[in-house]
Amino acid sequence: MSLVSVVMLMTDKNHPFLSDAVSSLYRQTFKDFELVVIVPESLLVVNKFSSFLFSGKAKVFAYPKSENFSVSQGSNFGIAQAEGKYVVRLDPDDRFDENFLVVAVNHLERGEKSYGAVYPDFLEVDEKGEVIGYGSPEVSFEFNPLDAGVMYNKEKFLEVGGYDERLFRQVSYDLMRRFIQRFDVKHVSLPLYHYRKHSSNMSQTPRVKEDILFARRQIENNGKKVLCIIPVRGGSKGISLKNLYNLNGKPLFYWSLKAAQQSKLIDRIIISTDHEGVKESALSFKNEFSKMEVVDRPDYLATDEISIISVAAYHLEEVSNFEKVSAVVCLQATSPLVSSEDLDLGLFKFFSTDCDSVVSIYSISHGHPFRVMKMAKDRLYPFNEAYDERTLNRKDLPACYAYNGAFFIRKPYLLQNYNGRDFGLGKDCRGLIMPENRSVNIDTLWDMRLAEFLVGKE
Repeated sequence: MSLVSVVMLMTDKNHPFLSDAVSSLYRQTFKDFELVVIVPESLLVVNKFSSFLFSGKAKVFAYPKSENFSVSQGSNFGIAQAEGKYVVRLDPDDRFDENFLVVAVNHLERGEKSYGAVYPDFLEVDEKGEVIGYGSPEVSFEFNPLDAGVMYNKEKFLEVGGYDERLFRQVSYDLMRRFIQRFDVKHVSLPLYHYRKHSSNMSQTPRVKEDILFARRQIENNGKKVLCIIPVRGGSKGISLKNLYNLNGKPLFYWSLKAAQQSKLIDRIIISTDHEGVKESALSFKNEFSKMEVVDRPDYLATDEISIISVAAYHLEEVSNFEKVSAVVCLQATSPLVSSEDLDLGLFKFFSTDCDSVVSIYSISHGHPFRVMKMAKDRLYPFNEAYDERTLNRKDLPACYAYNGAFFIRKPYLLQNYNGRDFGLGKDCRGLIMPENRSVNIDTLWDMRLAEFLVGKE
């Protein structure tokens, strides 16, 4: 019996890179493996595979239930046929580095922990096999995790239930989430898996990205909702009735409300207000914004000193009796340039990383903190110890970011346990970078004039 089983799914007879994939397996420095190939019934009859698949270490099985099978179905079936203690998938488009098996097995057999799985970094290669990029699953896991290239202890793989056959996308992401909750997993910072990018697997990128959003949503939410709260007070110190200010023919709050309505991941929008004029204006857009409801805010939450975190916590408590909430988006009416894509990317990062919060930020190009000075008796001094003469050159300045105030996405518990002493962002806060031209926050009439110009350019 082989120690490692390599499972390959062959969904059709057209696999132009198959020879490269299988050859990379037979070139391994570690030799104690078997190749398990899963095919539709018809391919056994057509028999157009390369001849080496039917010799040596290859075992070919026809999927018994249907002509076509999903990745999750085929993977579970293939692993069930595998005899090895460890199992790993190799896509027929991709290939292994010659040392992949020996490195992975070494960590599983003799690692510092009893690991349940091992996964390496990967190289992106083109149709000719030339390297075009470098990827780490710790980064790509947020967007497009690879199904192949992870070596599992078969017993532990089966213990967590294998792949979820109800899913057709993000099956590896779902499996890894469940797996790491129970077992230690080793990340190897070596590019031992080669992922091939070619016309067939890149042709539907926009649609695939949209499907990933909804697949992640299905996995993460399990029926829960994304709640968006837009605080729209009547009062304002800087500009009278700022949130009703006519910005290019619409009240200021309209623009962020529009972004929330167009978001693919936001389910419900609450306009929180203490002002009858705001309420009346918002209700006039009811036909345009189907996700919106307008809710009165208590007087004690309508002063200048009240944090919007307290406002969000209040409304979350009001809806929690009849609706489960997985994420709360606090969206500022004073950020009219925020887009639905900004919100969805923020939520995408929130769900895919399982962080506590995601905050919209922008890169600081002017007013870098290394250049900030303080003045005493008309004499300038560096504001912090990081200053030296080199910081006067932009190229020497490290990248730095600041909140742009557009939105804050939080797990509900952060609002429920808010203590009033911080921003309620938890220990794991991530940033979603927005471009500077969409990071305008309205405090003054000058900000409003700039927003009028930029909104007109959209």
